[in-house]
Formats: sequence, C-alpha cells, structure tokens
Amino acid sequence: MNNKRFVVSAITRLVVAWLLLVVVLPSVNAQQPVDVVIMSNGEKKEGKVVAVNQTTIKFKYKGEDLEYELNKSDIDKIQFASRRTEVFKGPDAGAATTAATAMTSTSAADRKGKIAVIPFDLNTNDPGIGPEKMSQQIQADCITAMRKYTHGLTVVDPQTVNALLAQHNVTSAQLTTTAPKDLALMLGVQYVVVGRAEIMNKGTQSYGSGVSTYKDKDSQNKDGDKKNSKSSGTAVSSSSSTTVIEYGTKVAMDIYDDEGNSVFSQKRDTFGSTIDAYIGSLDYMSKRTPFGSKAK
Repeated sequence: MNNKRFVVSAITRLVVAWLLLVVVLPSVNAQQPVDVVIMSNGEKKEGKVVAVNQTTIKFKYKGEDLEYELNKSDIDKIQFASRRTEVFKGPDAGAATTAATAMTSTSAADRKGKIAVIPFDLNTNDPGIGPEKMSQQIQADCITAMRKYTHGLTVVDPQTVNALLAQHNVTSAQLTTTAPKDLALMLGVQYVVVGRAEIMNKGTQSYGSGVSTYKDKDSQNKDGDKKNSKSSGTAVSSSSSTTVIEYGTKVAMDIYDDEGNSVFSQKRDTFGSTIDAYIGSLDYMSKRTPFGSKAK
C-alpha cells in the first residue's frame, strides 16, 4: 500500500512539473524584452539590433538568426530592450546620446584624473586611406603621446573608449555633433580629447641616383715594367630611382572637461611628407597640454 501511495505521489509531482513547463515557460519567454525598430511608415519590427553603422543598422527578427540591413533614412526610432530610445527623425533626433549619458553618468570623484581620446575626425582626398581605420590609428597614436608626455592622468585605452561608444550606438558621424560634456560623462572621464586631422595626397615624387665606375688598364714599357699612366679602359654606370607618395598633413587637438569647458586648443601644420608625419605634432602638443612636460 505504501509503495502504491509513493508511486501515485511521484506521478502527481511529475504531472505538476510538466504543467508548469507547459504553462509558465512560454509566458516567461513571451515576456523577454526585445528591440523594436519603428519605421517611418509606422511599421514595427521586433527583434535584436546587432549593430548601428553610419547609414544602416543590422537587425535580426525575433526567433531568427538571419541578419537584415536597414537604412537609417527609413527608420523613425529604435526602442531598445534596455528601455533606451534612439530617435533618427523629427525634433527629438539625437536624443539617444543624452539618454545614454544619463544611464552611465558617474560621480565627479570617479571621473577625476581620467582622460579619454575619441577617434579623430579625418579629412582626406586619398581613396586608398580607410577613414575609420585611419581615424582610430591617429587616436591610438595620440593616446601613446599622452601617456608618454603627460603626468597625473589615467589615459583610457582605445579599446575601452571605442567599445563604450559602440554600446551607446554613437557612430563616427555622430561624434562631431555630440557635446564634449556628454562624451566625458558617457566615457566616465574628467577630460576628453577631441581631435581633427587632415591628410592630403599631394602626388608622387621620384628620386634617382647614378654611379659611374672606371676600369682602366696599366700600360707597360718595353721591359715589361708597369708605368703609372693609364691607358684606355671602360666606364660602367648604374642608376636607381624611388617613387614615393608625398602627403601634406595638419592636426588639431582640443581638450574639454566634464563640464564642457575648453582647457586646451591647438593646431599645427606638420613637418615632413610621410603619411604618419602627424605623430610629431601630436607629441609636440601633448607636451604643451596643461598636464604636459612643457606646460607653462
């Protein structure tokens, strides 16, 4: 009898557990938050925003793995699962940055002594230069200069800076229209470096050189002795040339604090004609920031 009761009790528990799985789990899954993309025509797309690029977004529909690319020009706004809304059209366009800042703002004490360098705004006429990649390269070179020639600051590494910008969907195009104060609060730093660079292809220049060597024969007298005089011989000539691209570069650096005040501003025409000639200017300006080794 006891065995029968035990078996009945066990079966009852299994049935109850199964009912919970059938009834409760679908309800839980249905309540999982999703990103909602609201198109300009009013259509709503539910799923996951994978990436936000300069002119498009990458999107996955709920329950699917296939990625779709949507034009920003066709989107009114995105309501993220995190409850943040990014507006692309209308009077509230760009409000996402402010919302993101409010979500990640830190105390002044936490930000004190920290500085971040955002990717440089790049202007170039050379189609062979990838703007985004080069912009981040100059950012990294500026961080190297700041670490080498300044003191009393914690310089945030570029991977952390760019990851935070990506998390808040701040694209390279939006950096120039985002207030430095908002960037500082978003990145959790006291100071933010906003830079601009110009790298212009000025064309190619060829450099050549030539070398001549002479092979002469010593003349001999009748007795077979060699004389000091030279007789006729042959001349051997060789030449080489190198063609390089010459660049004209300019760079500017502005530093703002977390209250939006400008604490440093300088720009320079760089010396040299190589593509990375701007590095010398970054070193020069870093030394002369309020935290630099040659600050006045």
